[in-house]
Amino acid sequence: MKSLVALGFAAIAVLATGCTAQAAPDLPSLGGTRPTAATDIEAVAKAYFDCMSQAGVPVRLEENDAGELTMVRTTGNWYLQTYPQGGGGGKYDDDIELSLDAQARFQEFFENMPAHPTLILDGADHSQAYGKCLEQTNYDFMAAMGEVASDPEQNLKQVKANNDWAACARENGFPAILDSEMPMGTEQPLPVLLPGSITPEQLRALLVTCPNFNKETVDQAPDWWGLEDVMASSNDTDPHPNIEVDHPYWFTRHGPDFRPSEADLSELERMVELQEALKEPQRAYWDERLGETDGNPTPAESPN
Repeated sequence: MKSLVALGFAAIAVLATGCTAQAAPDLPSLGGTRPTAATDIEAVAKAYFDCMSQAGVPVRLEENDAGELTMVRTTGNWYLQTYPQGGGGGKYDDDIELSLDAQARFQEFFENMPAHPTLILDGADHSQAYGKCLEQTNYDFMAAMGEVASDPEQNLKQVKANNDWAACARENGFPAILDSEMPMGTEQPLPVLLPGSITPEQLRALLVTCPNFNKETVDQAPDWWGLEDVMASSNDTDPHPNIEVDHPYWFTRHGPDFRPSEADLSELERMVELQEALKEPQRAYWDERLGETDGNPTPAESPN
């Protein structure tokens, strides 16, 4: 499976239909972080796998990149799924052509992202059991992945895409923008940081001269990626530049007791507009492309 659509947190899939087994009282909980002992992660994954299997859901238990038996994956041609960490995603096998019913399910899912645990596999709804198994075992998709070493070759491509864009920005009115640097270990390449003082109007003008996505790459992406707020990811060969704004509001998450002032609200609105401006070029591309097909996505071909 290669074709992927994702919102928010994107992870590897698993599915559900009804669980009767209760987790052991002393079963270790991942809790969003990775325990020290690999056996803790494996125990949670095994409990989750058993729950799903007993429900009759086609899942398999595999090793993660660290060699731990923690990855619970579904089998089938396509799925749609929400995640406990927020957001959701879908995937379908490049070798199949989605039926009209499946296309409609994809479109409805991404236009009206469900807030409750949702799992649909090849048209069958396993949401009830999926939610029960998650609740009983506290299985955590991100923790199950373990520590994944970054790919130096792919990092080099991402850094080059970032720095090509940074060079264009420096030549067009923003000389202080710095290049990205190659990361170490499990780290990912840092984004190109725009100055926090940039205005939405300045950013939009800059993106006309220095586009922040590769049209040639997105030309090969399936129509499903053109849905509202689903930005097409770049492929391994030609990654899009990763661009963010160097501003505390971009990186800082305030606590529940935070009460913003009028000045805070005004600045937050500006940050939101900047974030939207970064998406506008690709949205305009999709509006034009999908307009040519009357807004009806067609079965996707492989983007690779």
